[in-house]
Amino acid sequence: MAFKSKEERNAYERNRRATNPDAARKAREASKRSDIKHRAKRVAHHRFIRESDRDTSRHQFFKAEIGRYGKTVEWYRDKLIEQLGLCALCQHLNHSRRGKALVGVEEGLQHLNRLGVDHDHNCCDERAKSCGKCVRGLLCETCNLRLNDLEAVLKEGTLVPKEGTWTSLALQYLTQYATER
Repeated sequence: MAFKSKEERNAYERNRRATNPDAARKAREASKRSDIKHRAKRVAHHRFIRESDRDTSRHQFFKAEIGRYGKTVEWYRDKLIEQLGLCALCQHLNHSRRGKALVGVEEGLQHLNRLGVDHDHNCCDERAKSCGKCVRGLLCETCNLRLNDLEAVLKEGTLVPKEGTWTSLALQYLTQYATER
């Protein structure tokens, strides 16, 4: 039915609801039944889409993340091979206290993640794409966070660590990449 104005349509709806009060309730119930009936199909369809695109979306996210540092996925692969898959600082696989324990291993062990790209924060604007020259290596999450804190301490002054400690290894790592740049 075509209406000439909004007021005419509203008047028609008020009249319809007044003459048939159960119509709105029946329409809501029919809509609810239809929604319940098709919900399982929609959920299954969206799950299928997510699972089929999971690898593609992870790869695209990873590619974009590496691109922020002015590097490529191939560079990451080559650097990972060069470092034998280990953190450039602590020489361990990437470990994190987040996540579940590894499958088939006792609970409480650490979850493995991929190594993060370490770069000099003083070189480029953090919000912009990195120049690529300030990228140093691949670090585990723990070392990356600790190194960030160490760099903040070094801005304040000098530090003389004990030989063989993580701090001395980190200072050697920073010195090595400072001379390569």
